[in-house]
Amino acid sequence: FIFSVSMYFIFLGVLITAKSINNQYIKIHGVYSNSGSPNQTRNLLKKLNNDKYSLIFGSSRIQQLSSSIIKEKLLNINYIYARPDIIFDFLKRMDDVSWENTNKVFISLDFHALSKDKYYVDVDEIFNAKPKFNFLLQTIKTASLSSLINSTKYLIEIITRDQKVIYDDFGVRITKKKIWSGRNPVRLKDDTSYNYELTKFILNIKQICDEKKKEVIFFTPVLSKEYFIQHEKFMEGFISSILKYINEFYFFYYVNEISDFQEFFRDESHLNVDGMKKWFNLNWESYKISKDK
Repeated sequence: FIFSVSMYFIFLGVLITAKSINNQYIKIHGVYSNSGSPNQTRNLLKKLNNDKYSLIFGSSRIQQLSSSIIKEKLLNINYIYARPDIIFDFLKRMDDVSWENTNKVFISLDFHALSKDKYYVDVDEIFNAKPKFNFLLQTIKTASLSSLINSTKYLIEIITRDQKVIYDDFGVRITKKKIWSGRNPVRLKDDTSYNYELTKFILNIKQICDEKKKEVIFFTPVLSKEYFIQHEKFMEGFISSILKYINEFYFFYYVNEISDFQEFFRDESHLNVDGMKKWFNLNWESYKISKDK
C-alpha cells in the first residue's frame, strides 16, 4: 500500500513538473521549454512593464528573430501567431504602462494566417490568468499512462539538454542550426482557402499604434524560391487586400539572394538564423510596396 501511494505521488510529480515547464511556469537551464503558452506571454508583458522594448508579432516564420538580429531590444510575441484580428485584440488590451514602454511594433503579414481553417488564441487567457489551483486540478484530472510516458520522455530531454525546441526569456525560439535539404514537400492550398477579409484588422492595428504614437512596421517573411513559386498565384490577391487598408508595407516573400539558397533555410518556408541575419541586413526601402507604385 505504501509503495502504491509513493508511486502515485511520483507519478503526479512527474506530470506536474513536465506541465509546469511546458506552460512556462518554471524554466530549466535558464530557458523556457517547448511550445509557447499564455503564461509565456504574460511573462513577456511583465518585462514590458519594467523596461522598454519593441514588439514583434507573427507566425512561426519570425519565431527566431531576436534583439541581436533586429539590433534593438525586442520581445517576440509569437504565441499570438499572425492573424491580424488576434494581434489587434492583444494590442487593445495592453495597459498604458505597456504602451509607454513600447518603442515600436513589428507586424509580420503572412498569407497562410488568413486561412479559413479554425484557428483561435484565447487572448483573454493571457491577460486574466487562471488560478494555479485550476492548472493543478486539470493536470490531475487528465492524468493517464500515456501522459506519464510522454512527460517522462519530455523530462529526460530537458535533463539531458536534448530538447528539440526551447524558448528564451524574450519569447525567441532557439533551435540547433539546421540547413534545409530541399526535400520537404511544398504544401499547397487553393485560393478559396484564404479569408482576405481578415486584412481589414491591419487598419485597426495601424490606428491603435497611431493613437498611441508608436511606429508600426508591416512586412512579410521570406520564403524559399520553391515555396514562393507554388504560391505565387495567390500573391496579387494578398497584396491588394493589404493595400486596401494601409498605404504601404515591405514585401519579402521572394528575395533572390536569400530565397534561392537552401543554406539560409531550416525547412522549405522557415529561415534559419543565418538567413534572418541576412534578411535584416538588406536595404528594406527597396522592398517597399505602396499604393502609389
